Amino acid sequence: MTWPTSGEQSKLDLQQALANLETFSQQIERELVPNFSNLAVHAGKLVAVQTPSLTKTIAQAYSNLISPTQKESSEVVAALLQSSDTIKSYFPLIQVMSEGSPEQKKFANYAKTAIERFNRTVDKATSSTSTWTQRIICFLYQKNMLVVGNRLVKIELPRNAFLPINSLKFSIEKYDQKKMTSTLQSPPESTAALQKISTLGQAVLPSYQIEQKTFELYQIKIFKLLEKDKLLSPLEARELVLKTPREFIVDQQAELATISQKLQPLPGQCFHVSASFQIDRRTCSFSIFQSDDLVIESTQTGYPHPLQHNGWALSDMLIPKCLHRPERLKHFPELYEKQLKIAQELDPKGPLVEKARYLLAMKRQVFEENKMEFLKAHKALCFAISDAAFQNTVPHDFSESISSFFTHLSFSSSSYDLLVRAQEQLMDGIVNYPFIALDKEWLNGTVSTCNSASLLLSTKMEEVFDKWSEKALEAEKLNNPEKKLLHYCSAMGRVLAHPVQQLILQQHSEKMKTAPPELDVFTKKIQVALYLQLWEFLHELSLNPKEIDPYRHLSRLLEDDLMLFKATDLNKLPWKSVAIVNELETYYKERALEA
Repeated sequence: MTWPTSGEQSKLDLQQALANLETFSQQIERELVPNFSNLAVHAGKLVAVQTPSLTKTIAQAYSNLISPTQKESSEVVAALLQSSDTIKSYFPLIQVMSEGSPEQKKFANYAKTAIERFNRTVDKATSSTSTWTQRIICFLYQKNMLVVGNRLVKIELPRNAFLPINSLKFSIEKYDQKKMTSTLQSPPESTAALQKISTLGQAVLPSYQIEQKTFELYQIKIFKLLEKDKLLSPLEARELVLKTPREFIVDQQAELATISQKLQPLPGQCFHVSASFQIDRRTCSFSIFQSDDLVIESTQTGYPHPLQHNGWALSDMLIPKCLHRPERLKHFPELYEKQLKIAQELDPKGPLVEKARYLLAMKRQVFEENKMEFLKAHKALCFAISDAAFQNTVPHDFSESISSFFTHLSFSSSSYDLLVRAQEQLMDGIVNYPFIALDKEWLNGTVSTCNSASLLLSTKMEEVFDKWSEKALEAEKLNNPEKKLLHYCSAMGRVLAHPVQQLILQQHSEKMKTAPPELDVFTKKIQVALYLQLWEFLHELSLNPKEIDPYRHLSRLLEDDLMLFKATDLNKLPWKSVAIVNELETYYKERALEA
C-alpha cells in the first residue's frame, strides 16, 4: 500500500493498533459474558486463544478463583489502551487517506470500521447481563478482574477533518496570488464590487462584454437555486449575492463563460454558486444560459470566528481534539461535547443557523453604530495583551503599529469586517499554518521531540513574519493602507508567538510522549481566553437572541477580556475556563509520567 507519509514507524504502529482492536472485538463478540480470559499479549500484539464451550467456560471461570490472572488481564487492558492512544495520535493520517488513492481510501474505511466495531463491543461490555447464566459467569470472572466492564472506553474521534494536511488552509504563498482584473459592465447595485477575472486559454478580455441582462439572469438563477434548497431567505440571498465579489471564467474552446461566487453566510459555511452562458461571437456578449450549480461546504467547529465573538477570537486548533484519556478530566469533556453538538447544529440546514446569522448581523451593526467606542476598547485590549506579554515594556514599534492600525480602522466604512480580517489573518499565520506543518512533519517521522517541534514552529512562524514584512514593504511603496494591517499582524503575532507555541507543544506532548512545557502566566491567560470565548459562544447560542441587548453584550465581552489580561491572580477569576486550564496542565504532566 502507498502511504501519504514517509514515517515507517507510524504505519506499523497504526496497523498493529487496528489489528489489536479487531482481535478484541472478534473475541468479545463470541463470549457469553465479555471478558479477558481468552486474550493474551505477545510483544505488544493482542492474540486470542481458543474459546471453550459453555461448560468449560464456567469451569474455567471457577478455576480462575484459585489461579488469579489479574496480571494477564491488566496486560490486555494496557495493550488496548495503547492501541487507542496510537489511533488517536495518527487519526489525521486516516483522514488524509480517506481522500487519497483508492487503496488509501480502502484502508481508511477499514480503520473507521474497526473503530466503530470496537466501540460497539465496548457498549456491549458495559451493558448489564440479562440471563442467570450470564450473571453467574460474570460473578465468577469479576473475582479476578476479568470482566471488561468499565475498564475500557470508546474511541471518540473528531467528526470532521481538522487537519487538512494535503491542502493547508493557510499558505504563505497566498499573498502572491495575482488575478487579472478588468472593469466589467455590471448592474448598478454591484458596480462597486471587485470583479475577479481569470482566463482559460488565451487572454481575450476585455474584448468580451458582460451585459446587464446577463448579470440579472445570473442573479435570478442563483436566487432560485438558494431558495430551492432552503438555505437562505430571499432577502438574505439577495443581499449576499449582490455584495459578494464575482469571478468570471472564459473557456474559449467550449465557448462558455461562467460567473461564479463564493457566498459565505456564516464563517465555516461556503456556498459555491455558478452559472454558465454561451458566448455569442457575433456580438461578443454572453446571452444564452446553459446551466447552474451549487456546491455546499461546511467546516463548522463549534468555536467562534472573530466575526461571531466581538471582533477578535483565537483559533479552534488550540483546543485538543483527541485527548487519549478524556475520562480523567472533569470540566473539559463537558464543554467539548457541547462544542461538537453546536458544530452539528450549525451545519447549513441545522437548527441554529438562522440564530447564528442573526447574532452575527446584530454584532456587526451595533459595532458600526458605536465604532469609536468599540475600537477604543479593542485598542485597549491589544495593549493589555501586549503589557501582559512584555510585563508593561511593550516595544515602541509594536505600540506604533497597533495605534496606526486602529487609527486606520476609525476611517473605514466597514471597521468591524476589517478588524476581523486582521484577526483571521493573524490566527491563520501564527496558529493554523505552523500547527498543520508540525503535525505533518510528526506524521512523516521527521519531528519526534519537544525541541525539534519547538524549532519547527519557530521556523514556520518566522516564514510568516518574513512574508508579512515583504508584503508590507511592497504596500508601502504603493502607499497602500494594507501595510497598516500587515504591520499590526506582525506586531501582535510577535506578542502571541510564545504562548501559541507553548499551547501547541502542550497539545502534542501526549502523542509525542514527552514532557509538556511549563506554561507561564501569560500563556495561561491566552488559554483561559480560548475556553472563555468557546463558553460564551455556546451560551450565546442557547439564549433567545431577541432578549439580548447587543450593545451591553458586546461591551461585556470586551470588559471580560480586559479583566482577564489585567488580572494578577488567575485563580480568583470567576470562569470555569480557569479550572479547565488547571486540569489540562495536570493531565498533560501525568500523561508524560506514564509515557
